[in-house]
Amino acid sequence: MTTSIAQLESLARVRVMAANGDLWRLCQRVGVSQREIARTVGVTSPTVWSWMHGRLRPTGAPALALAELAERLQAIATDTEPVP
Repeated sequence: MTTSIAQLESLARVRVMAANGDLWRLCQRVGVSQREIARTVGVTSPTVWSWMHGRLRPTGAPALALAELAERLQAIATDTEPVP
């Protein structure tokens, strides 16, 4: 899998959000459950829990999907359009 600069930037952003608790707070704010995230990005609920509590770092295709989802949820939370 080749990762573009934009994808790497998104991965870095979502990893920081997961590590510092911002991802968990964002999901709470927009009312999205860990189970819903897991289904959407193709992992288990315990994996999402581990990401949100800093026990695991999101990697691979699920991490890219999580990064895209986080950007879209952030846009919803701030009532703006997501960055293409």
